[in-house]
Amino acid sequence: MSSPPGSNPPSGSGANPIAGPNPYGVPNPPGSDQPRQPMPPQSGPYGQPPADGQPGYPQAPSYGAPTSQSYGGSATPIYQQPGQWGAPSQYQPYGGQYAAVAPELSGLGPRIAARIVDSIIVSIIVTVPILIGLAVGSSGFMFLMVLVAIGAAVYYAWGLEATRGQTLGKQWLGIRVIKDDGTSPPGWGAAIIRNLLLIVDQLPFLYILGMICIASSQKKQRIGDMAAHTLVVRA
Repeated sequence: MSSPPGSNPPSGSGANPIAGPNPYGVPNPPGSDQPRQPMPPQSGPYGQPPADGQPGYPQAPSYGAPTSQSYGGSATPIYQQPGQWGAPSQYQPYGGQYAAVAPELSGLGPRIAARIVDSIIVSIIVTVPILIGLAVGSSGFMFLMVLVAIGAAVYYAWGLEATRGQTLGKQWLGIRVIKDDGTSPPGWGAAIIRNLLLIVDQLPFLYILGMICIASSQKKQRIGDMAAHTLVVRA
């Protein structure tokens, strides 16, 4: 009895006991001696379960997910869950709120030194326009120069503190004025209040009352700082 067509291999070739695709999924050529090989385990798209229930290749964990690696029979975590980017690791109560790190309050020495430097600068700011007015000799121009001198001095003492938290004297001494809730700068309202109350802090003379308040208060505030809700801190 003759065999069905196609059941016998062509003459001159070896037997092909098992027909089927090779490991790469390409059909075997006719008459090949290569037996059927098992297909490798297939995986779905990266990070997805394998298709058709096949045991797929190990999938990488999602970013930040804890995983482990075996060393000597024990599982040791090799990744840790990251925290939120930029989130402080420790909070400390300060000024009625929680801040990452409480600012360092300035001592009495840098504040006095900054006050001396600012006084010298204000004296120069006031003197130069008045000397220019005297040199010109016109009463109208002299009045204008007096207004310029007052405006420049006020902006230096109040404006720089309101917008930057620092005059040049404070900047050179490494201190800054901020609001007592930890934000900076204090703004125009607080800057005007704390500078107007310098008159009280200077009583009875030579800034005596202000120095006593700074040395004795918990937040090292003079009366102007208490009224304006400001702090002087290290920059």
